Amino acid sequence: MAKKIRKVTIPLRIISIQDEGFHILLDVKINRKQSVLVLDTGASRTVLDIHRMKKILNKKSFRESEAISTGLGTNSMKSFVENIERLDIGSLSIRNYNAVLLDLSHVNQSLAVIGITELDGVLGGDLLKKHNAIIDYAKSILVLHR
Repeated sequence: MAKKIRKVTIPLRIISIQDEGFHILLDVKINRKQSVLVLDTGASRTVLDIHRMKKILNKKSFRESEAISTGLGTNSMKSFVENIERLDIGSLSIRNYNAVLLDLSHVNQSLAVIGITELDGVLGGDLLKKHNAIIDYAKSILVLHR
């Protein structure tokens, strides 16, 4: 009987931000479509950009959440929820993920000024904790556990 692989290793792109710090980017698939997330250990939840999700999920509108989201440079903003059929982070496949969607336009506009690709969202603490994440800066990898 084959032993199940318990760890998943995902390559990271560590991008210097004008000598002021770093962003950690990783490639994922959202419903089998290539996407880019920024890894953010300070984000309590994984959040996807509503505008990018309209394109990726081919939807015009989403269910508004009753929760008010804070952070990301604002005191409050409307949030939306959507079931993501499949979120693939390396070989880890998360099914039926109840995603929070926010307008991350201001984040993408700021990144565009310094030449960083548009982000589809933020990989946050909910999934990092659930999968016992280890960030190895020396090797530029993220290790998740199933």
